[in-house]
Amino acid sequence: MGRHGRMPLEAVMTALPRVVAPTESLANARKLMDDNGIRHLPVAVDGRLRGMVREHDLAFVENRPGVDPATTPVSEAMTANVYAVAPDCPLGEVFGTMADHRYDAVVVVDEDDVVGIVTTVDAMNVLAQLLGANTANLAPSQVRERILADHRRLLALLDQIDAVARRVLDGDEPAEPRLRQWAKDLYGFLRAHLHLENEILVPALVNARGFGRERAESLRQEHREQEAVFERVLGRLARGAAPLATELKELARSLRDDIAREEREFLAPDLLEDDVIHANSIGA
Repeated sequence: MGRHGRMPLEAVMTALPRVVAPTESLANARKLMDDNGIRHLPVAVDGRLRGMVREHDLAFVENRPGVDPATTPVSEAMTANVYAVAPDCPLGEVFGTMADHRYDAVVVVDEDDVVGIVTTVDAMNVLAQLLGANTANLAPSQVRERILADHRRLLALLDQIDAVARRVLDGDEPAEPRLRQWAKDLYGFLRAHLHLENEILVPALVNARGFGRERAESLRQEHREQEAVFERVLGRLARGAAPLATELKELARSLRDDIAREEREFLAPDLLEDDVIHANSIGA
């Protein structure tokens, strides 16, 4: 995998995945999966990993004679022995272990706290990027949907950081370590997001009507400047918790503004139209 093999797992993980408690019902777990289009749910108590329940685990228990999904707890279906690693574990090492042991998912934890999940679908997406399938063959409308989906995950992460930052500013000392970890997770997610935009959004915009190569290059430069800002914030993790909380809240506000502006200027449906960009690229 080369440089991709050394990339930390947090760069491709789904941050802050949906989790379920072992005491919740199978019916609740099933609803979470159906509502969110997922097949894996980490099982956690107060955010700390206790196991994993998969779609086929639910189906197996639900079909047992006499089982009522509305009253049967998730603990009856979950697997307690779960493959879990730290956010900075290299992709190559994790994917190799998943292949060797036929794991279909890995939970990303920080001192047992669930911070992310990576499934075999994520692994295949990384492989597709390596082979060029994800960049060369995506239609502009698909590029738009990929970036918008990433924005939704980022906004959810910013909401979590805001909540923890408020707790720190209110004097909740136990929240301070979590705030520092959220800052690291945000950095990893943002790096991966900027990489994705450079790989699929910028090339699509080059051929967009009224956009062109010069504006696309200016977007790349903006990405470099954003990453420098993130690195400066990360470099100040050792400072006092209250100043860090204040800075992260300001960063979260700025990122929300950037997302809103980007969706207006770069992700408008009439800008990333498949037929318009296709026609422009043919005539280029």
